Order: sequence, then structure tokens, then C-alpha cells
Amino acid sequence: MSKAVFEAIDICKSFDERKILKDVTFSLHKSEIMAIVGKSGCGKTTLLRILANLELPDSGELLFDGQPQKNPTPNIIFIQQDYNQLLPWKSVINNVAYPAIATKKYSKEDAFRRAKELLEKMDLAEFVDYYPRELSGGMKQRVAIARALIMEPKILLLDEPFGAVDRESREKVYGIIKKLCNEYGTAVLLVTHNLQEAKNVAKKIIYFEANTVKIITSAEFNKIIGV
Repeated sequence: MSKAVFEAIDICKSFDERKILKDVTFSLHKSEIMAIVGKSGCGKTTLLRILANLELPDSGELLFDGQPQKNPTPNIIFIQQDYNQLLPWKSVINNVAYPAIATKKYSKEDAFRRAKELLEKMDLAEFVDYYPRELSGGMKQRVAIARALIMEPKILLLDEPFGAVDRESREKVYGIIKKLCNEYGTAVLLVTHNLQEAKNVAKKIIYFEANTVKIITSAEFNKIIGV
């Protein structure tokens, strides 16, 4: 396998003397999709926030392309459960193009061209002129993912991205995400409560159970959930 684009080494985190994360170690490779599963309150979102450098671990180290990672970077984008990241006063295509224009990653013309391409790949071509208030939850999340991908991040962190979306829509979007990960080389780490979803989407799973964290394959996960 290729060199890991991201490594978490012995990550620990406690709140009020309650240990949430203990010695969490794993690596993430180009185009790889990993899932994080476990009961509510076990530390899944905390782990994502630490990986995005939005929260500090008590101990441990994060490596990005082999180098210590201590500050937020546009190479790692975190998409949360809600849709507050979309700007309500901007249309869909303006939302997607905005970060590339604001950071001068692309010219305005190129940003809108790439935004349009991404929205087509997200099956949202007919909604480019809509506003967030006119979209369903699943559509908003697809817009948020397109907006993240226009920045060409190496890692995309998703926190329960489609928890309120019906199964058919989730499966469709995850199919799109898989395709885009292969196309852009983006690695994905996603939190989900849906065990079947984790098994279908990811080849490796970070499994929280009884105050321990295991890194297992989807085949090993099948045995745990009795499939």
C-alpha cells in the first residue's frame, strides 16, 4: 500500500477525568474510506475534531504527509452534522465556488466552472440557482461536500453526514463519494451510527466498544454485527 497521507499516533483525550480516547492509532491512505462507529458519547466526534485540529488531544501525535500537524489546514476539511456551513444568502453554485474564490485558489471564472462540474457529479446540476432554504437535508450535504471538494483537500472528515436522509438517498450519495474519492484521491473518514452503512462504505472501521478502540476490516466487522 502507498505511504499514509495521515497518521494518528497514540491519541488520548479526557474530559473531567473521564477518558474518552485512549491510545488511538491508525493511518489513512489516498482515496481510502474509513468509518468510525460506536455508541453516542463514546468519542467519535471528539476524534474528528482532534484530527481537524479544532481540539487538542491530551497526548499523542498527528502526522500529515509524514510531518507533524498542529494547526488547521485546507488539506483537511471537516463537514459537521448540520448545514450551518452553507451561506443562506448565496445560491448553490455561489456557495460551492465561494471558498476557491475567497482563497484565490482559482480565478472567479475557473471557480464557477469547477463548481458546476462538481454539482453535476453530485446530481445537483438543475439546482445551481437554488438557495439552501429550498433544498432538502441530503441535497444541502451534497452541496457542502462539493464545496469542500473544490478546495481539493487530501482528507474529508464527515460527522454523521446523512443521518436524517432516507436509505436510498444515502446509498446514492455514498456511491458518488466513492467515485469522487477515486477521481480526486481524497481520503474520507466518516462517523456513522448505521452499522450496515459502515460495512458497505468502508474497507476499514474504527470501532469504539467498552472504552476500547479497535481498527478492524469490514470482514471482521461482519462477525461483530452478526452478518
